[in-house]
Amino acid sequence: KELNSAQEVSDVHQAVIGAVTEVADFDFVAITENDEEAEVHRIVCVAGPGAQELIGLEVPHGKGLVSQVTQIKTYLPVTGKPGRHRGGVFNPDVGPFDMKSLGVRPPTYGDDVVGTITLASESESA
Repeated sequence: KELNSAQEVSDVHQAVIGAVTEVADFDFVAITENDEEAEVHRIVCVAGPGAQELIGLEVPHGKGLVSQVTQIKTYLPVTGKPGRHRGGVFNPDVGPFDMKSLGVRPPTYGDDVVGTITLASESESA
């Protein structure tokens, strides 16, 4: 309902985060846009621990899970467990950290990955 009435891109981002948190119990949700021209992933919407510090953060292509997901066009990590990813989710220094469940998914438009949606939870069953 909120998604259908969205007028601005930021309204779409908020509606997606609202829908995700209604469906499952996630403690952290972030949406990035893939900016091919600038060769960065930009965090445009986030909810959860450390959210305010992440808004607007730009992560260079080639860093973290968000970049890997964009390149291979599928979700990571396959197991849904954070494990020890060398590059972190956004980059080696930027979380979310201390989460027991993790998923980074690539929304697409046609054949193009337009960004990522990162979901993380302190619960292993999320």
